[in-house]
Amino acid sequence: MKVFIGIPVYNRIDKLILLAKSIQNINKDMQYTLNIFDDCSTDFDEVYLNGIFSSANILRNKNNIGADRNTYNIWKAFLESDEDLLFVCDSDLILHQDILMIIKNNFVKTEGVLSLLNASSHLAQEVVNKDLIVKNTVGSAGTVFSREIVQDLLNNVDSKYITMWDWYFCMYLNEKEKRIFVTKNSYVLHAGIDGENSNVMLFDFSQNFIPSNEFEKEMEANLNKIFTQKYHSLSDWQKSKVLIRKIIRERIRTIIGKLFGQKTLLDLLVWRKNFK
Repeated sequence: MKVFIGIPVYNRIDKLILLAKSIQNINKDMQYTLNIFDDCSTDFDEVYLNGIFSSANILRNKNNIGADRNTYNIWKAFLESDEDLLFVCDSDLILHQDILMIIKNNFVKTEGVLSLLNASSHLAQEVVNKDLIVKNTVGSAGTVFSREIVQDLLNNVDSKYITMWDWYFCMYLNEKEKRIFVTKNSYVLHAGIDGENSNVMLFDFSQNFIPSNEFEKEMEANLNKIFTQKYHSLSDWQKSKVLIRKIIRERIRTIIGKLFGQKTLLDLLVWRKNFK
């Protein structure tokens, strides 16, 4: 099998340099291609990207289309390639050196989806074995998809859901009774505390990430240090306000989903995101 690694990029030079270094360290247990989708970054150009990702295919958007649409384009580009698996890799991830071996050994045990990020915000629904669990929801970042799954999703997607793509594909797979497999140990380290969709109080930890070399140990230590500093810089009121809003938001979503269905909930979330 051959892996299409798709990386959506917009600025964040510091994170890109670390990701590139982690890619240089990975053991080549499978064939792969690197594909950078730059969303018209303002801090660097294509020449710079070629410098840190020397073997990558680089596609630079003429205009900034936003993270969601840029990631969606990765899915479409994958289907135009001859690779077997799509691995979506956000720019704020650090890849474990054994990540390709884990994909090679475990993907055949799945139903077409394998997340290598055991995210703290997504609860396990089933324990499969000592290496794998099943969840109802995951993010696309750090997740591997078969060609069949990608084709099925794109054939049945409504373009209005692009801005809530992670929600959409999880809902679709659940309806189709396709299990979403996740490795118990994370093989990507989520390092982007200050990303577009995260902050210190809502940060999605990579659970059970076990560093395999000095670089990964350093990255994990730096992440823990930054998180601790940012967490302690907030007042108790600031922390409480974020958590209260999160609880209220989750309960409202649960009620709407139960009363009116997940499709209606998703429509409301899309409307809210587009309105913002």
